[in-house]
Amino acid sequence: MLINKKSIISFGLITCILMPKVDLFSIPGFNQGLRYDDLFLLTGLIYILLQRNLDLHVIPGRYLYFVFYGIILTYGISSIFEYGLVSIILAIRWIEYSIFFMLLFYSSLNSVHIKKFIITYIVINSIFVIPQYFGLMGGIYSHGYQEAGGLIVERVSGITGGAWELSAVLSLFTVSLVYD
Repeated sequence: MLINKKSIISFGLITCILMPKVDLFSIPGFNQGLRYDDLFLLTGLIYILLQRNLDLHVIPGRYLYFVFYGIILTYGISSIFEYGLVSIILAIRWIEYSIFFMLLFYSSLNSVHIKKFIITYIVINSIFVIPQYFGLMGGIYSHGYQEAGGLIVERVSGITGGAWELSAVLSLFTVSLVYD
């Protein structure tokens, strides 16, 4: 098996999705710190920019995606006085997801692989979310493992790093399946 750039990108993308989002470094004043997926996506953005081929056709829903992102960004800017920088960080997280979709274009994964991966991801998360919801299983969040019950029952994380991450990734994946 030949290891090339496309294989490394594919491995990094799959790792970003499947591994829980645990902080590598904490950032004072924020709930979430710097995570390995942040570093991978930053490296991916640099790679995309160096290719000098910023092709947005790989993002599902294309124009609707950017309309949705524009709404999130507008909300983030307008609510900065009420919620502080957290609302802007939400918009930055969506930029990360956009980079993720663009990196799929540079990976060795074809549309069949991606569909199978998305369906598998949804099934795996369902297997973890159900016992978490009923307080039978804990979850891994940005700050580490949380015992079953309490926060876990109210906001399940599946195999991601938190409830927000779970809902965001699942919604993007669902849109990808429906759009394609």
